[in-house]
Amino acid sequence: MNFAGPLGTFEYYSVSDLYYKRIPREEFKNKLVLIGATSPDIHDDYFVPTSKGKAMPGVEIHANTIQTLIKKDFLQVQPKWSAILLILITAIITTLIVSRFHILGAAITAGAMIIAYIFAAILIFDKGIIMNIIYVPLTTAITSFSTIAYMYLTEKNQKYKS
Repeated sequence: MNFAGPLGTFEYYSVSDLYYKRIPREEFKNKLVLIGATSPDIHDDYFVPTSKGKAMPGVEIHANTIQTLIKKDFLQVQPKWSAILLILITAIITTLIVSRFHILGAAITAGAMIIAYIFAAILIFDKGIIMNIIYVPLTTAITSFSTIAYMYLTEKNQKYKS
């Protein structure tokens, strides 16, 4: 589901306003109307990605779902081939970068790469694409740890041979 916006994106009207004719019925002509509770006491509200820390009423979540279906504005999942390619490229780049630093610098660089990827995934999500957020950071962590371990062991072996 692709949310149209934050809480309050869709207009709310009270049923009592409609019943007591404070709102003309013509305003609803040729429109899709959802009827639901918005009172917090009913507990039909949920935190969603666009609610910015405020729970969104269930009826507005349904409105977002209907809007996504009508506009056919679905979120797209990152293709598997691009995830695999990104994992491979990440492993190569991580190895090349981490091997140029000492252990502390390598660890800081790997952490910065993971944080940069997560921020990039968030920015790409805003464009409607869901990036794989587990495998690339995991690849960075495992590759950097393996490279650091390899560098440590080879350096230790060279010291003992000398």
